[in-house]
Amino acid sequence: MSQLEAVLGSKARSGQQFDAWDAAYGPIGEDGYPKRLWDRRTGTIDKSVAAYWRDNGYDLTYYLKIHWAKIGTSLAGKMHVYVGDMDNHYLNLAVYLMEQEASKLKNPEANFTFEYGRPMKPHGWRRPHFFLRGLRFRRKLTDH
Repeated sequence: MSQLEAVLGSKARSGQQFDAWDAAYGPIGEDGYPKRLWDRRTGTIDKSVAAYWRDNGYDLTYYLKIHWAKIGTSLAGKMHVYVGDMDNHYLNLAVYLMEQEASKLKNPEANFTFEYGRPMKPHGWRRPHFFLRGLRFRRKLTDH
């Protein structure tokens, strides 16, 4: 994916997923373009960009850990995370880490739900009930 995006456009202008994340969540470089989280050719992570993402609220696990005393009562038992176990962008790996960290949150306990689409479900996987819930909602709208 990194190489594809590098070919499609320089300076985070490929219009693809990784470049979109850099543009949406990352800092702007001196040249006016988004700074990339990692070098698309070597894979080397720019730690200053990673710190920017983390410190500006885009590392959700870090945010939960740091702000749990303030936000815990509002979120306990209310977060439901669903991800395919073969996410195209490897987001499932971050969800595994979030699940580990959420199990450590106390006062109150997080009691989050984590579900993994198995076997080999891709990015955008949802539990089947999401589709059925949407159908019921559309029927209610059309009845009015």
